[in-house]
Amino acid sequence: MIAIPDVTEAHENAGAGDRTLRTWLPADPPNWDPHTGVDDWSMRVHAALYEGLVSPGPTGELRPALARDWEVDPSGRVVTVHLRRGARWSDGREVEANDVVYTFARGTDPELKMRSAWQMYVLSGARERHQGAPGAVLDIAAPDRYTVRVVLEQPVPYMQELWALPAFAPLREDAPPTRDPVSILGVPSSGPFRYRSIEPGLSIELERNPQYWDAPSMPGSAVRIVIGGDPVQLFSEGKIDLAPLEIRALDEVDPVDVARVPEATVSYLVMNTRDEMLSSPRVREAIAAAVDPEELVTDTRSGAAPTHRLVPPSKGTRNYLEASPSVTRHRGTTMRLDGMRLGLVCTDLPDSIAEAERMADQVRKRTGAVVEVDPRSYAGHYTAIREGNYQLSIAAWRADYDDPVAFLAEHVSDGVAGNQSKWSSPRFNELMSNARGKVEAAARHGSMAEAEQLLLDHNAVVPLYSWSGLWLHRPGTRGVVHRGAGASPDLRWAVAR
Repeated sequence: MIAIPDVTEAHENAGAGDRTLRTWLPADPPNWDPHTGVDDWSMRVHAALYEGLVSPGPTGELRPALARDWEVDPSGRVVTVHLRRGARWSDGREVEANDVVYTFARGTDPELKMRSAWQMYVLSGARERHQGAPGAVLDIAAPDRYTVRVVLEQPVPYMQELWALPAFAPLREDAPPTRDPVSILGVPSSGPFRYRSIEPGLSIELERNPQYWDAPSMPGSAVRIVIGGDPVQLFSEGKIDLAPLEIRALDEVDPVDVARVPEATVSYLVMNTRDEMLSSPRVREAIAAAVDPEELVTDTRSGAAPTHRLVPPSKGTRNYLEASPSVTRHRGTTMRLDGMRLGLVCTDLPDSIAEAERMADQVRKRTGAVVEVDPRSYAGHYTAIREGNYQLSIAAWRADYDDPVAFLAEHVSDGVAGNQSKWSSPRFNELMSNARGKVEAAARHGSMAEAEQLLLDHNAVVPLYSWSGLWLHRPGTRGVVHRGAGASPDLRWAVAR
């Protein structure tokens, strides 16, 4: 995680002369409710509005936020959280323990079918409740207005990382988030920002929340999120200050405006195993064998690192990768698939289309299959994968939290997470459950390594590469905090000049 550039100067110079910081999204966030999705674009907006029990500090390290502090009992399963007294919603009402209880209950409500519920499965009773088990209840209580007692399924070594996610941020029962950009404007926020205005397809305006618990130490820039358009052109015209940069556009910008940011991200080819053709292991093996990540990176992703694993290198995964060096994707035999027609969905960004075309060409040339590339909007691509309305897709998984479990739990086959390939294996589920239930590193690593190899051997998900994110940064913009995992970048410390 890095902060670009030093935020000390941002604090010293915050105030007079600040202007709105302008950033960019390719399309409207697919999810306006922090419980309805876990995609990167939506999470970034949610993190600005809904404060977690912990949150990033000015260097990216997590710090107590709405939770002033907490204690864990000797079993590692019972956590007592003490809320920060005086923390308020944007309408002035205090943040209370019942807000936390309501939030965890809402997120796992079986009737609401919230996609982020899998992140809460660490809570005792959450999985059973969310999956509709009769009599299932969450083991959570509010002994008083400022205290929450939570029982976990098992000790969780990355609990603070989870608490920083928007899905765990307290919500209001009397004013819950909505799923449309019109009524969401009236929902109180607890984070460093609140909505000023939303023009779907054009912009999202965020202003500083004067009720935010740490408002006195926050710099003063508001945020305008520009929706759509070419970020390089918008940047060159002075209309945005901060935006992700596609690798193919590196030659179009001044290197002084580019920051390379380490990310806990892996890109992969996903095959929908519920599709009649792709339910065949032999067909999946043939397609996987036709895909060459090294060739793909050379042609379309210069600067990325080809990988044969689903867990990429990061600060939080380093020890696991060192402990399991033999885990790898084994390329099988390329069987001819002459005449088989397949669709490959991708996002409609130029980098993604070029990458999809190159991969489609690999499969065509080596199997004889007819592969048609189908570019979708960001929201359309996200929805197709989530609902399983596709055959092949190029997708990327940016870890919600920096731990190997964050990459492997996405593929748990009981519907816990997105499970993009819809692949199912009781053994994989069992191994991931074992890994979640242990704190000791060696025991966790062994279960995760077996699970990762099992998934790789079934060719439902084919790892391609990991990379560092590229970002356009306007000179003079201060205090933008990039984290390797979770919602990033975080703009609470940012000052635009």
